[in-house]
Amino acid sequence: MKNNTLVFGDSYSTFKGYIPEGYAFYYSENGRPETDVTAVSETWWHQVISETGSTLLLNDSWSGSTICYTGY
Repeated sequence: MKNNTLVFGDSYSTFKGYIPEGYAFYYSENGRPETDVTAVSETWWHQVISETGSTLLLNDSWSGSTICYTGY
């Protein structure tokens, strides 16, 4: 039986095309000047899913949010 995974997170959990349409993202194939992540396989959550053989059901993460609503 495969494990199913849901991701709820902030900017570091986003990747364009893997979050709901219209959600703000931090990572994409085009990259960002401050990071070298240009493939979804380089995100922490994709690596966990790959290592565990899980299926991503939903990544409901939003760039710009804070996990505990405490600000930066």
